[in-house]
Amino acid sequence: TLGSNPKAIAEIVAKIGWGNVHFLDSLHAKFYIGQSHAALGSFNLSRNGFDANELEELGAVFDDAVTLGALNEEFDRLR
Repeated sequence: TLGSNPKAIAEIVAKIGWGNVHFLDSLHAKFYIGQSHAALGSFNLSRNGFDANELEELGAVFDDAVTLGALNEEFDRLR
């Protein structure tokens, strides 16, 4: 997708598979969900996404079961 780093995406896909990577044209936020944590925000999984020297990014990490359940439901709805 426009603005995405194809090498970074290839690395993620190599680790978790294409079945776990989804792109939505109408969603700019990034939505990362694992077994025990979820992260939501504007940041990409890249050096620029986490390096405070370049861009101002905003996001949050969640680890409680209730929030993870709600986020998984929202992810299923979006997907």
